[in-house]
Amino acid sequence: MRTKNGAVLMTNTLANMGQGLALPITTLYVHQSLHKSLTTAGLVLMVWALAMMLGNYWGGRMFDEWRQQPTYYIGGSIAIFAGLLMSLWPEWPLYAGALALYGLGLGILISAINGYLAHLQKEDKEIFNDAYWMRNIGFALSTGLSGILYAVNVRWVLILTTLLVVVALVMVKITFKEVTISPVQPAKRPQYHLFSADRQTVFSILAVCWALFITWLGYEQWGSNMSIYMIANGIPVQHYSLLFTISTGEIVLLQPLVARTFRNTYHNEKMRLIMGTIFYMASYLPIIYGNTYSFFVIGITCQTFGEMILFSTAPVFLNRFATDENRATLQSLNSMATSLASAVGPVFGGWLISLIDYQLTFVVIFALHVLVIPLLLALRAHRQVT
Repeated sequence: MRTKNGAVLMTNTLANMGQGLALPITTLYVHQSLHKSLTTAGLVLMVWALAMMLGNYWGGRMFDEWRQQPTYYIGGSIAIFAGLLMSLWPEWPLYAGALALYGLGLGILISAINGYLAHLQKEDKEIFNDAYWMRNIGFALSTGLSGILYAVNVRWVLILTTLLVVVALVMVKITFKEVTISPVQPAKRPQYHLFSADRQTVFSILAVCWALFITWLGYEQWGSNMSIYMIANGIPVQHYSLLFTISTGEIVLLQPLVARTFRNTYHNEKMRLIMGTIFYMASYLPIIYGNTYSFFVIGITCQTFGEMILFSTAPVFLNRFATDENRATLQSLNSMATSLASAVGPVFGGWLISLIDYQLTFVVIFALHVLVIPLLLALRAHRQVT
């Protein structure tokens, strides 16, 4: 990867690594150590995701409409305070409340950083691809460290989670510059607000956010209900965990190549959104028709290609509808869509499975992806202000 804006990309990676540390051990810790039900553990994660979504929204609006540097520090300070609470008193119900507060602060910080990346993207066209690639490396490292540190003491996980945000804020102070906002004349402004924009702009933004929501809703099944389904088919839990190692390896090795296969034009970005959704959709076919481990490997590989293509393209595509006055707010919609899917995904999947069965649930999710394709095909070029 290129070294341009490397310090900014590293800051983004460190801020996101906190999730990779805290979330993998949450269900285990709440259920086994705090002696709460799996349903309660699921609700804790749901509240975390909703708090993160709220933070995403506030972070984007604060960055665009208030002040940039204080937005970083407010979000980071909330996350650090919550991390210290969890580290010092990892007990029920304080742990659950502090985790939600951590999600709120982290959501503000990450949305503000994404807003800064959106401004840099005007000069550095590959910055979102690079950010996605580095973020996945960070997730791989943090999820691996999470299990190792948890085996020693949960406090070490929570302390490192807090320290990552501290280091990220220090790097913000050292490397982030104040972005100069170039006001756009009202007559020339491409409105994006959902209640004042032209219909095509509203449709384009909502279509992309809906695609992100549906694909991530499906992806959440791999991190929750899929494990039970695989074990029920006689596949060891170690093999289930290996799927995510395979996925991370594919992203690290192939994302730089995938990112440079297409030029950054509107048409190519639209096609990438469609291709990414099709790969996500295709990932359910192997597990609908087969239940051996090889089918799951094929499924996670399709899922990974969909993620590499769709989630590295969406922020670039959304940035086409932005002006300097609203880039962070528009990027926050990206984060909000995935945060909402994280909140409802496991519950939605569990409800469907209990209502019908696993295979029919995957058929329903496949059908939801099919319905996204016409929306993306209907996207039309928008006059850009970048």
